[in-house]
Amino acid sequence: MNNEILTSFEVIQNTSMDASYPTDVINTNITRIVKTAFLDCELGLDKYKSLLDDLTPIPENLWQDTTTYNTGDPIIYRGGYYRSKIDSNDTSPENQDLWEPLPKFITPENNQLWVEGRMRNWLCLLVWYGTLKYNQSKSAAKGNTKQESTQDGLTSISYQEYMELKKGIRSDADDEYRLMILYMKQERPKPTDESTYRKPRRFAGA
Repeated sequence: MNNEILTSFEVIQNTSMDASYPTDVINTNITRIVKTAFLDCELGLDKYKSLLDDLTPIPENLWQDTTTYNTGDPIIYRGGYYRSKIDSNDTSPENQDLWEPLPKFITPENNQLWVEGRMRNWLCLLVWYGTLKYNQSKSAAKGNTKQESTQDGLTSISYQEYMELKKGIRSDADDEYRLMILYMKQERPKPTDESTYRKPRRFAGA
């Protein structure tokens, strides 16, 4: 079973976070933030546990440019999980015509809720909101410190600007939650099996 339903890669990819945002800050806090989000809302801990149990198995192999992949072969590439859409695939996962993101869950309904139902957006924003304070200041031998400027000319925002940013992120997260709950209450056709996790064939030459 996977450890968490959300990864630091997904948080950075689906928010306005810069790619240089420290992933250790996210990884240290992500389980606490996601789990309490379910505890504090009407979904509850049972929904969290059911999603955790339904996660697609994490690929075991990093993408290699010397390996040829077949349809459904899963790989890890730059923190993301992908699968090949064709046989005899020797291209990079950056080629979206020949690679696709690995479905998050085994069950199609959960994949639909994750993307179309905006659950991913909601959780990513909550993690950004919950980790922002740890990236603004550090506790060290000299007490609590903050970064004023860097060689690239960037300067930390003021406290007022920081609070406005946090307020905006939280407001967006609340909006995404309301849209997710609305989505869950609506009736829709059962999703097709195309979004279902498919057990991959062995890698060519394996």
